[in-house]
Amino acid sequence: MERDGVAHRVPVRFWSEPWDVGGSLPDNIDFSRAQCNAIILLYDDAMAAPEVKGLWEEYVNAIHQKMEERGNVDLYMAFGDPAGAVPLRPDQNRGIQYARREIGRSRSVQKGWRHTYFFIQFSKFVII
Repeated sequence: MERDGVAHRVPVRFWSEPWDVGGSLPDNIDFSRAQCNAIILLYDDAMAAPEVKGLWEEYVNAIHQKMEERGNVDLYMAFGDPAGAVPLRPDQNRGIQYARREIGRSRSVQKGWRHTYFFIQFSKFVII
């Protein structure tokens, strides 16, 4: 993005492929690589499967613990499974509501909504 001749960049790391052969989870996130991190969980039916859901709950709980250790300077946002799977326990225990993709689609058709915007505001800049 460029504004007033000044380029702004936000490094993005995409964590989804398992880092160990035969594993289900991505590598742990190195929170020290940034002053503020935005963790966006895209929860789906593969993560909700009974054979791996417990592993994902441990992984997400570790993310929350690390964020709490850092003084809650990081942002966590979760998008729910379109099929309506029950959210992960660490998120439920913290009262985190998942953004529900299927509701947004149905409301946009019913009420004529055109766009949905998510604003993530940090102390010195806004990502839109």
